[in-house]
This record gives sequence, structure tokens and C-alpha cells, in this order.
Amino acid sequence: MDFDEYHALNKFLQVESADSVSLATATGSINLQLDCGMLLRVEALFVPDFGASLLSIPQLLKDGIDVRFHSYSPTAYIISEDFTEQPG
Repeated sequence: MDFDEYHALNKFLQVESADSVSLATATGSINLQLDCGMLLRVEALFVPDFGASLLSIPQLLKDGIDVRFHSYSPTAYIISEDFTEQPG
């Protein structure tokens, strides 16, 4: 996933995963293309050690976006007032 805007952090941030701690070296904006055709622009941290892009659930909630997970499915649901992105 490519960053649309990218800014180096003056002080690196520790990011904990289930089994390690890595450093975020930058922050920026990314656009997520949803199946419904809409773009969702989110702020993200760049963590070079991670092999995948991660979203901050607390930041999405702060921005008014509800994210729901189900224990029986690997899929997350991103919900806001304007749209709902769920698997078809």
C-alpha cells in the first residue's frame, strides 16, 4: 500500500504486535479502495519491519468510523454514517 503523503517522524514510535516490538519511522495518508467503489482516506504509521499495512482501530474510531470484528470470520466491517463496507 502506497502512501499519498509521507512525513518522517522526529521521534520513532514503538509499535507492539503479538510477538514483537517494532519502530514506526514515518506517518502519512493512504487511500483504501473499498469493494463498494468508495475511497477511505486514513492516517497510518509506516513500520518498515511489518510485511503488511496496518490500520489503527483507535484512530478510525476517533474519526467516527466504527470497525466490527467477528470471532467466526477473518473479515472486519468498516461502518460510518455515509457508507457500510461489508463482504458481499
